[in-house]
Amino acid sequence: KSLQALERVLQIQRGSLPSGHPQIGASLNNLGFLLMEERRLQEAMPVLKEAVQAAVRSLGQGHESVASMLLNMAAAHELQGEESQAESVYVRIAKLRAGAAAAAAADGQWRCRYGKLLHKLGRHGEALETLRTALTVWRGLGLPPTEGEVMTTVGTLGAVLHALGRHSES
Repeated sequence: KSLQALERVLQIQRGSLPSGHPQIGASLNNLGFLLMEERRLQEAMPVLKEAVQAAVRSLGQGHESVASMLLNMAAAHELQGEESQAESVYVRIAKLRAGAAAAAAADGQWRCRYGKLLHKLGRHGEALETLRTALTVWRGLGLPPTEGEVMTTVGTLGAVLHALGRHSES
């Protein structure tokens, strides 16, 4: 039902909003995420790509919403076992967000997820630095240590330190 409702919303938006309206990109992203959650990854990926393209056109490449949409795309690649494609998306997010005036939640999120991927790939040194930067973002945003994303980052950081043999630091 949710999928049908979202497809209907998107149809209405496309008929009533100007082409390139940011809300269309947001709805596409939601549809792609829902397809991804249902493990319909082959269907999700083109929808997520369209969402990113729409958001870039309407909001600009460096916008936090674009980074959030790219996070969904990276997750879809990871779910399909496409680690190298996921890494390419994380690198793209890093480049897009490099010029951002202020850190946003998406900046912590992509660093946390990228750090987890690097750890999975055995690239622990890179993972360590990426996760430490994610923690810096979380601190700068004033998120408490009990926040889910912060806890995930800290847990992954502990696993990375353990993998590096730095047990006293974890």
